[in-house]
Amino acid sequence: MTGITEPTDAGPWHEYPIDADAVYAFAEATNDPNDVYRGGEMVPPMYTAALVLPALWSVHLPPGTIEGGTAGVHAEHQLSFHGPLRVGMEVKIRAQVAFTRQVKPGAMNAMRIDVCDLDGRLLRQHLWINIAVGGTLTGPPIGEPPTDATFPDEARERPLGSYKLEVDRDQGFRYAGATNEHPPHSMSDVAARREGFARKILQGMCTMSLGVGGVLYAAEVDPEAIVRLAARFSRPCHPGTRLDVQMFDAGGADGLSRRIGWEAESDGATVIKHGLVEVA
Repeated sequence: MTGITEPTDAGPWHEYPIDADAVYAFAEATNDPNDVYRGGEMVPPMYTAALVLPALWSVHLPPGTIEGGTAGVHAEHQLSFHGPLRVGMEVKIRAQVAFTRQVKPGAMNAMRIDVCDLDGRLLRQHLWINIAVGGTLTGPPIGEPPTDATFPDEARERPLGSYKLEVDRDQGFRYAGATNEHPPHSMSDVAARREGFARKILQGMCTMSLGVGGVLYAAEVDPEAIVRLAARFSRPCHPGTRLDVQMFDAGGADGLSRRIGWEAESDGATVIKHGLVEVA
């Protein structure tokens, strides 16, 4: 592969109101410990995950971009913050291919999803990064990868504390109801076993939302000051377990007052690696 091609055109706009009851349902579906989201005063930082799927599903890689490999896995997610989001607002959302790269596990591809107000001002930007395990890119890479969203290994020597939360038996169903994300492996033990899992697994964005809510609460982070959230999905989390979150001082950076690294374990396995909270 030589050269880099430009990302494809963005898909259509999808419009949504920021509804108070929908915000409440998302906070309940992710066991968020901060009650401010249930009163309508604020919107959970991860809430737009409940709105982006139709835009994401409307955009595809150019035909023939990837050959071979298994179905894609959601490997990493980044969410950057650019403007205030309030209950009662209306937003419009669209997606486009952001970048592709060949990596050791397979073909990496990412979708950028912009959440804007109706005047087009950017409020949130998701980067949904997938890997087609064992896949091969057949043409030049597309676009440019984003700024690295990992924390240094030495941060683990600067612990900030821990937070434990229960993953309820019906967690995946409640999250599906609040977000319209119904993957078969989260809805059925039979479907999960067909994909090689012992039983149902939690939606990755549900696991990330659970962890983020716990970190912001335990570390007393002002949600209004968040610049970026990020996480890498290393293994699935199962409903009916517990999520053990460890937090670390990830050091400073230009324009930031805090960088909190975090990782989460469930059933003795790490399910989230290189979780990151960047605060202005």
